[in-house]
Amino acid sequence: MTAPKYRDNGVNGIKLRDPKTVAKVLGDGINYLDKDDDEKEVVNGDAKQLLTMIFHPGGTINEFCEFRVSYNTENLKTKCKIDDKDFITERKIKLGLTEQQVKNKLGTPSEITTDKGLIIWRYEKKDDLYFGRYDFKDGRLIQFWFGEEYP
Repeated sequence: MTAPKYRDNGVNGIKLRDPKTVAKVLGDGINYLDKDDDEKEVVNGDAKQLLTMIFHPGGTINEFCEFRVSYNTENLKTKCKIDDKDFITERKIKLGLTEQQVKNKLGTPSEITTDKGLIIWRYEKKDDLYFGRYDFKDGRLIQFWFGEEYP
């Protein structure tokens, strides 16, 4: 069975639920999980973007099940860094894309809502834990979040 067009699997070489890719990109022999919130924050090369990798209980070390990419508006400092200009998914999604560019890459969303000036696109199917959320402001992608919901 072929994965739906909208299904994404990774960011900058780190794949969902794949500790080997975490070690390859960020470094081996380290447990990256922040035990206080079950997340790990990573900044891009100029620290203007933030990748938050989210861990689900019951997983193995560095097996992250959700990825959220946003602008680093709070100027979060972290030692964990990927020296790339942008965080970009396997489907070539990155911050700043227009709604049309995202639609061309992922297809038509299953749901569109608005909240506090944001247009939010959701991609998901019933009986599938995978979800994708894409937030637009003034026609540009300002945050995206995808992965597997905790059952």
